[in-house]
Amino acid sequence: MLGLELRLGAVAMLRAPIDAIPDLSDNQVIVSPTGPRSPQEVEDQITYPLTVNLQGLPGVKVVRSSSAFGFR
Repeated sequence: MLGLELRLGAVAMLRAPIDAIPDLSDNQVIVSPTGPRSPQEVEDQITYPLTVNLQGLPGVKVVRSSSAFGFR
C-alpha cells in the first residue's frame, strides 16, 4: 500500500506544472466604454459596481479604480 502511494505521489509530482518565473504582476481590469458618456456616468454605472464586486472576491487585498475622460 505504501509503495502504491509513493508511486502515485511521484507521478503526480512529475506531472505538476512548474513555473520557473512566476507572474508577480498585479492583475488589472481596463474597461473602455463606447459612446458619449461623462466620467461621472462611467463612475456610477461601471467603475463603482465593478469595484464593489471585485472587493468581495476571496484573496483580494487592494482594489483601486478611476474614471477619466478620453483615456485610450
